Amino acid sequence: MEQIYLNLQKEIGMHCPEIMHINEDIGQLECGNPDEAGFQLSYPAVLINVADVNWSDAAAGQKGEVTISVKLAIDAYSSSMYGATDETRLLERMELFKKVHESIHKKKPGTIIPIVRYKSRFYSIEGGIKVYESLYKTTFKD
Repeated sequence: MEQIYLNLQKEIGMHCPEIMHINEDIGQLECGNPDEAGFQLSYPAVLINVADVNWSDAAAGQKGEVTISVKLAIDAYSSSMYGATDETRLLERMELFKKVHESIHKKKPGTIIPIVRYKSRFYSIEGGIKVYESLYKTTFKD
C-alpha cells in the first residue's frame, strides 16, 4: 500500500513542478491553521490519503478495493498572484486542480487497475486556503 503513496507523489511531482509540498495527509488541514499547529506547509500543497480499503480473497493473497483522497490546497491570497483579478486567480486554481488530476487519472500507481476519480468537492479553510479534494478508486493485490 505504501507504494501507492510513493507512486502518486512521484507522478504529481513530475507533472506539476509548481506544487511546493506533496505528502501523506495526516490532518494538516483539519487542525485550523496548519502553521500554528506545527505543520510546515508550503502552498500549493497536495496531501494524499488512502482513506478506505475493502479486502477480499484472491487466488494468491488478497486484493483491496481502495479509496484514495487527493487534496490540493492553495493559498487563495498568495502574493505570487499579485495584481491578478479574482477571475484570473480562480482560473489559475482550477487549471492546477485539473493538472493534478490529469497527472494521476488512469495511472496504475502500484495497482492492478488504473486509478479513476469518482467524486470531487471544494471548500475553504481558515487563513484563505482553498481546498480541491478528489476521491479516486482502484484495486491492488497484497
